[in-house]
Amino acid sequence: YPELWAMLKKTDGRYNKQSKTYFIPKISGISEEFIDRIYELGGIPCLAKFGIDQVAGRQNRLPVKMDLISLGSLCGWIISEGSLGRNTSKVYPNGHKRGTNFHIDITQSAGKGNANGESHRQGIENLLKGIGIKFSKGKRGFRVSNELLYDWVDDNCYSHDPCEKCGKRHCSHTKKIPSVIMSANNAVLKSFLDSLYKGDGSARQTLYSTTSELLAMQLPVVLARLGFSSK
Repeated sequence: YPELWAMLKKTDGRYNKQSKTYFIPKISGISEEFIDRIYELGGIPCLAKFGIDQVAGRQNRLPVKMDLISLGSLCGWIISEGSLGRNTSKVYPNGHKRGTNFHIDITQSAGKGNANGESHRQGIENLLKGIGIKFSKGKRGFRVSNELLYDWVDDNCYSHDPCEKCGKRHCSHTKKIPSVIMSANNAVLKSFLDSLYKGDGSARQTLYSTTSELLAMQLPVVLARLGFSSK
């Protein structure tokens, strides 16, 4: 990609041979046109979490642009079956160190008691792969160790006030629909609701239960925009 390489070399960045990635630490001057041109020339621009000397792990990258329908589906799964977690740094007896880890867990198991579990798991896996988000897969669901996505979910999928019942910010009582989804078109809202109901709704998608008062107030608005009545 000689044309792409020539364009990137004009920025204040550097190339990492091991990951075959060009890093631009200062993005304040990067325009939408510049990003679109990267796509046109065959590149894949991503936001990255930088450490002192280099990007802090491949897991801390997110695509600069994300399809809103995919984002709507991801938010539906996170609000219905997701939770935020954080592992603090640790030094092991052998001297090895573990840094602080921020992660999002999406619970979805297969087998007895969850007839649609396997198909839902496949759908979540395809969704994460399609967006370009790295994850690990276990028997109980999926874990996304990505501080950038963690911060976005923290800011957009939870209220900023602690729960009156448990005192925590990240619990089922404080979940909400992100404003970017609330203001999106009907196709995005349908994608969001589809994932939401697969997680917490009834089999016939006529009943949805939530412990979040804010979410309970937002859902009728979404349903009304799609032409459904609710009570």
